[in-house]
Amino acid sequence: MMTPQQLIEFSWGLANSRKTFLWIIRPDLVTGDSASLPPDFVNKTKESGLLASWCPQEQVLSDPSIGGFLTHCGWNSTLESLCICCVGFFFSRQLTNCWLCCKDWGIGMEIKCDVKREEVESLVRELIGGGEKRKKMKRNVMEWKNLGEDATACSVGSSYLNFDKLVRSVLMSTGSNQSSCVCQFSILQAISEISFLLFGIIMCKYFNASGFGEGLVV
Repeated sequence: MMTPQQLIEFSWGLANSRKTFLWIIRPDLVTGDSASLPPDFVNKTKESGLLASWCPQEQVLSDPSIGGFLTHCGWNSTLESLCICCVGFFFSRQLTNCWLCCKDWGIGMEIKCDVKREEVESLVRELIGGGEKRKKMKRNVMEWKNLGEDATACSVGSSYLNFDKLVRSVLMSTGSNQSSCVCQFSILQAISEISFLLFGIIMCKYFNASGFGEGLVV
C-alpha cells in the first residue's frame, strides 16, 4: 500500500521515463482512499502504458518482454523474481527483505518510502536502459537461482537432504517418549525446510524462463 502522494510521484516518474509499462492498480493500493491517477498522466501514457486491476503475476513476469518490475518486497514476489530471473525495484516497505535484495544479494534497486518522481524516472531509465548495473543484477539473480536449484536437487541437494533428515527425525520423535516441546520444535523446523523446498520446486518450474525486454511491470 502507498499514500496518495506516493501514487502521484510514482505515476509521473513512470510517465517522464517514457518507457512502456503495465501497472496493476488494486482497489486497496492507496491507504485509506481509492487509487485515483491524475487525468493528465492517463492522457500522457495512453500509448505507452496499460492499467489493470489484476494480472497473473508469475505468467507476466516470465514473459521475455519484461525488463523489470516494482514490488513492495513481499516474500512471495521476492521468490518469484528469483525463480523467473527478473530484476526490479524494491519499495522499502519490508525493510529486511529490501535490504537482502538490494544490498546483500544485489538483484534490485531500492526506492525509498519518501519517493520522488525524479528518482523513479532515473531508476526506470537505468534498469531498462541495459547499462552495466542492470547486467550485474542479472548475473546476481541467475547465480541465486542456480544456488537454489542446486540446494533442492533430488537426492543430492543440501536442502533436499536436510528436509529428508528432518522428516525422519520428526517421525522418530513422534514415536518415542521425547517431550512434546522437542516434537513441536522439530515440526517448526520442518515447516521452515518445507518453505525452502517449495522455493526450489517453483524455481525448477521456471527454469527455462529468461530474457529481458523493454517493458516494466508495476
